[in-house]
Amino acid sequence: MSTPSPKRAHNEVNANDGTMSDVFNSPSPPSDDESNFSEPTTKKSKTSSTSSSSSKSKSKSKPKKSKSLPQHVDDSSGADDKEDASDEEYQQPDIPDSSDSDSDSNSNDATKRTQHNKAGKAAEAGIIVKVYVENFMCHKKLTLDLCPNVNFINGSNGSGKSAILAAIQICLGAQARRTGRAKSLKDLIRKGSAATHAKVQVKLLNKGSDAYQHDVYGDYVTIEKIIDRSGGGGFRLLTENGVCKSRDRKDIDVLLDLFNIQVENPVAVLDQEQAKKFLKGKDEEKWDFFNKATELERLDNSYNRIMESIEEMEEQEKAVNRTLESEGKVVTDLQAKWEECQALRKWEEKIRKLNISMYWSGVSQYQRMHEEAVEALEQKTGVVEKLMKKIEDSKKTPEEEGKTEADFGEAVTRYTEEASLAAGRKRNLQEELKEAKKPVRFLVRQKESKEKEMAQAGKTLKSSRKRLEDARKEQAEKVGQKDKVVEKLIHDQQKAEQQLADNTEHYKRHEIQLPKLVQNYEESKENVTQVGYRKNEITSRLANLKTQYKELDKGKDKLAMYGGGAMTLHSKIKQQTQAGKFKGKVIGPIGSFLKIKPNMSKWAGLTEVALGNNVMSAFVCERKEDVNLLVKLRQDSKIGGNQCNIFQQTPYARYKTKPLPVNSPEIQSPLTVLDVEDDLVFNFLVDQGQADQRAIASTKKSSEEHLMVNRGGRFETKGNGVIKQVIFGPRGDRWQTNRGNVSITSNESQFNPAGNLLGVDQEQGKKNIQAKLNTVNEELTAIESELQAVKKASHQVKKEWNDCNGRMYELGGEQSDLRDKLRSLKELVIQQDDLEIDTTDMEDDIRENQKNALEAETAIRDFDSEISELEPGVETIQATLAEETARNEKVNDDLMDAEKELEVFLKKVRLAEASEDKLANKLKVAEEEQVVASLNAEELKEKFDKADRSARIMVYKDSEGEKKKKKKDNKNGDDNDSDNDNDDDKMNDDEDDQEINFDEIDLSHIKPERTKDSRKAYEAKIKLAQTSLEKERQKRQISEEDAIEIRQNLNEEKRKLGKKTASLNELMKNKEKLKVDVKKRRKRFKTFQKHIMQLTNSTFDEMLNKKGSSGEIIFSKPKKVMDNEGKTRNVPGTLGLTVQKDNNDEMSQTSDIKALSGGERSYTTIALLLALGENLETPFRVFDEFDVFLDSVARKIALDTLVDTSLQLEHRQFIYITPQDLSSLTPHRRLKLIKMAPPERGQQTLS
Repeated sequence: MSTPSPKRAHNEVNANDGTMSDVFNSPSPPSDDESNFSEPTTKKSKTSSTSSSSSKSKSKSKPKKSKSLPQHVDDSSGADDKEDASDEEYQQPDIPDSSDSDSDSNSNDATKRTQHNKAGKAAEAGIIVKVYVENFMCHKKLTLDLCPNVNFINGSNGSGKSAILAAIQICLGAQARRTGRAKSLKDLIRKGSAATHAKVQVKLLNKGSDAYQHDVYGDYVTIEKIIDRSGGGGFRLLTENGVCKSRDRKDIDVLLDLFNIQVENPVAVLDQEQAKKFLKGKDEEKWDFFNKATELERLDNSYNRIMESIEEMEEQEKAVNRTLESEGKVVTDLQAKWEECQALRKWEEKIRKLNISMYWSGVSQYQRMHEEAVEALEQKTGVVEKLMKKIEDSKKTPEEEGKTEADFGEAVTRYTEEASLAAGRKRNLQEELKEAKKPVRFLVRQKESKEKEMAQAGKTLKSSRKRLEDARKEQAEKVGQKDKVVEKLIHDQQKAEQQLADNTEHYKRHEIQLPKLVQNYEESKENVTQVGYRKNEITSRLANLKTQYKELDKGKDKLAMYGGGAMTLHSKIKQQTQAGKFKGKVIGPIGSFLKIKPNMSKWAGLTEVALGNNVMSAFVCERKEDVNLLVKLRQDSKIGGNQCNIFQQTPYARYKTKPLPVNSPEIQSPLTVLDVEDDLVFNFLVDQGQADQRAIASTKKSSEEHLMVNRGGRFETKGNGVIKQVIFGPRGDRWQTNRGNVSITSNESQFNPAGNLLGVDQEQGKKNIQAKLNTVNEELTAIESELQAVKKASHQVKKEWNDCNGRMYELGGEQSDLRDKLRSLKELVIQQDDLEIDTTDMEDDIRENQKNALEAETAIRDFDSEISELEPGVETIQATLAEETARNEKVNDDLMDAEKELEVFLKKVRLAEASEDKLANKLKVAEEEQVVASLNAEELKEKFDKADRSARIMVYKDSEGEKKKKKKDNKNGDDNDSDNDNDDDKMNDDEDDQEINFDEIDLSHIKPERTKDSRKAYEAKIKLAQTSLEKERQKRQISEEDAIEIRQNLNEEKRKLGKKTASLNELMKNKEKLKVDVKKRRKRFKTFQKHIMQLTNSTFDEMLNKKGSSGEIIFSKPKKVMDNEGKTRNVPGTLGLTVQKDNNDEMSQTSDIKALSGGERSYTTIALLLALGENLETPFRVFDEFDVFLDSVARKIALDTLVDTSLQLEHRQFIYITPQDLSSLTPHRRLKLIKMAPPERGQQTLS
């Protein structure tokens, strides 16, 4: 069988495993021609012919064979297998035609893969030409040239035959343990040699179309491995001339993958250890061996990884659907906002129409003004005509009344002179009166001043007398009360001093108490913190137990008893193991690998205490590099504390431990109680759990009786230090001796004699966890009460601290007030010593005020006397002035009458003279007004025409703008391509920027809008509409820029949603294709698996027929079965062998391989390996000591069969290593016998 390389298969399986961004770039499912396996037609044709010939030979030699040994393959692995099992005869699997391939490159690669060293001619690439070793195992230096077809390496024991096999294995990448000769590479360096390193070289043929970089390495490529004692060394790739071209291990892996060299496959390279263990294994192990040898397991794992990728794609599909839901909501929200913007557009439309109406109102206004101007022009023309007629008709003079202008002028002159004389006399009298009133006014002002002084002096005198009277009364009262006041002040002072002393003492007490309260508060806070930590720890334990109980209750495996962390970590380990991330064995938790021996269940609880939870829940790695990966997985799983600790345990053979120092059923150890199948687990229990140094006893008394020795007061443990610690019932306490003393440690954890983990089934595990839950719940209730108590105590201490601080603050304030009060009291006591009041100043003020009042009164009387003397002269002048004033008024009245008569006369004369001029001037003005009215009418006509055209242009622009807007909205609503939108918007903007020549546009079709409202009225309406629009915008919080942005965002989100939806549909389509493809592959895989099984079975029986025997391989595929409780469990696959020693004797048939003799088992092994080898397309195969237990007859048959089979496969190389005699071999040009020299007696090294 030809199979792709593991790396190539991995690349095919590695579907989309990226992040969310990769969902829309998911790969298309592989085509049928990209299958992970291919079956060459030559192999199938051989199968059918072999099966036919085999059946013919059986029908002749043993006719009952069909009844006793039917061809059996168990296909009950699932519903899908029933379709394949329906055909009784084997149908050859369909091989996809290369013409159907979607990728020529993949098809060509697969073709190359199956055409390595074509049958019918000698091999060209991958076979071993030469092996060279230096200081390796028992060889100092050895060069071995091999034949390209069949090689036998023969020699006695110790001659270094197996060292040749080990050299091939190590040089081609196998581990030291795989050779079965050493645990590490440095152990393979020649013993007793001073050499610092060993060298191993394997020279491979590198010709033909399948050569590895032939232009670089030539016809031969050599792999060299250096093994250093210090642990260093490495690989080198050498050309045919011995030049190193690479030291990179990856290049060697590529070369081995290209040549399909499989040194780890026991069918390709079978050493002594593998040969011994092969037939002794269980049927399940044989099934695993069969799958690994035929690489069916790798194919199955590849399909499993594809299914995991499909599951990841489905999870990503769900995630994208959730994203699309949220983005769809965004589009819905934006659509709602856009509809709100559309509602705002109604107001904008109203404002737009009002603006147009406002323009038309201006046109109407200019039209009315023009009509009024024409009417005014007509009126002005009528006025001009009337004035021209008046100028012709009106030329009359004023009438004469018997008086001339001189007569009127003389009367005016006479009255003017009389008025002037009267006015002069009046002025003189006024000056005289003014001079006479000056001394009188002076005396009146002086009198008024003295009156004010006298009034002020009276008020001051009254106030002074009142103050004097009050002072005399106060002095009399104080003199009578002085003693009482002083006594009271002294008493108040003493009281204040006592209060101050008490206050100071209280303050000092609080000052001393404050640090203690602070310390108490800090301690109470720490108590709260510590109890809180304990509560969190108990809560964490409770959550962990609930998770364990929940997992067990769901019916999952017993790993739930080790906590959710153990289950999570175990699952991650399984995933990483399947992915090939671990280099060695990784197991855990350790407790799951331990079983209680029969009749030992009563020791389960003590055994768990002896080992400890850290050991029971531990995970163990063989390799150090695996520890780092496992630590990272533990961190990623967020596992803390002592749960799931990780250890490295170097794999060795099972330790040999010392027995217990006493032989009593009352004394046991973990190793005597437990059944440990895995050597790595056993050694871990010894190294980390000290299981061999701990004993367990049912009671303390029995443990002391059997294990404790009293040597004169010094206590020791029996066994000379074999037992270091003894755990005893009934609570799992322990004791140990040290330097003659005995120390006993009690077990604080919850103890279950029946055990919590070991030997516990699912129901018992649930009961144990429920018991723990009850206990932890009680602990949680207790700790919550304790936490409440310490919080309350902390709060009380804090309150006392705050009260102390507050009281100290109050006492400090009271001290300050008391000190101020003492100072005030002392001052009052001093003031009582001086109670006499001095009234001298008050009495002087009274006398001074009396004097001032008297002087003012005298001065007032003097002023009154002088004023009385001056008043008669003033009154006489006032009477004369009154008479002159009356005469003056009479003259002035006569003058005014004369002037009026003169003015009337002159007016009549001027009117008569200017009547013609006035009419002429009016005519001139009327004519000028007529011209102005005509110009005004023409100007208004021009403005009307201009406003009318502007209004029509605005209507045209508005109409065109609305058409473009509707077109743009329709386009934006239908087109999700934002780039096109931007281009359209830019084009429209460019069109708007271009100036339109309206002279070439017919605007006559636009009907004018006639409105009676004024422009101001429309401005008011527009302002009101704009206010309403702004309110709506504020209410919706949407501006014009927001509306534009909402529209753009809506289009963009619609575009993204559509794009993501299309990509998701493509992803779903690819996923479905991938599912269909995997289903086809699975079906073909089952057909191919059946083909391999039948081919292997047929070849196995054919090989046994050559010895006169027959046999059958019974395959049972893995399957799922339903137990009595209705639960599904996995049943592993098995491979059973049935051998009939004698074809003619049905009684010699047996299915127990152990019942065969050593030679029969060896021959059966050879037959099975050759049968498996039929499906292996490796360039060479190596068998070491394959014929050790064969008798001479069986050995002769085996050798002939091996040689015949090997010579038929000229394109393959075979290397057989045996210590037996090969003299019976028939020489052949393609067969080479290599004889190893026997070692001399006592010789350790071969030179």
